[in-house]
Amino acid sequence: MGALGAVIGALLAGAIGSAAWALLILKANYEIRWLAWGIGGLVGLGALIGSGRKISPVNGVMAAVIAVLSVFGGKFVALHHDVPNVSDEFATSMFADIVAEEFMDAGRDFNWPPAGEDDFRESEEHYPAEIWAEGASRWDSLGSDGQADYKMSLRENAMEFTGQSETGMVIGAIQDSLDLFDL
Repeated sequence: MGALGAVIGALLAGAIGSAAWALLILKANYEIRWLAWGIGGLVGLGALIGSGRKISPVNGVMAAVIAVLSVFGGKFVALHHDVPNVSDEFATSMFADIVAEEFMDAGRDFNWPPAGEDDFRESEEHYPAEIWAEGASRWDSLGSDGQADYKMSLRENAMEFTGQSETGMVIGAIQDSLDLFDL
């Protein structure tokens, strides 16, 4: 079989590993980074089996390149599916921000829970209960069509603000998520 068999075996193993990793990231909503090494091993095994167990430096380098591409491919698919999405909770937080501003303009004072990372408030736990409840009520009053339109406008605003397309946002998210376990 030789080098062509090694390429075919590595590509098949890489496609399987990449798809499994993307699916796991999407379903678990969490990236188990050490699995990148598992994809590398799977690709190496695919290359070894495909080559008829012929070990060579060329097959090893080719398998390493395919493994890296498979890891990035899995991340890209998972993040391309996830990054552009706006959760209901995040959209509700936008309404909660408006409510908070209205309440503070009216002179009302609240005991604020700690904000999230970088002082960013995006979930119920980061708001006083009364503010979140009013924000959620306003979000619910939009109905499903209005909510879908609002989420789309948030996505478009994010792309305009960052000056990036959805693909650019995904690539940025991949760059932000890279560490030693990925390579």
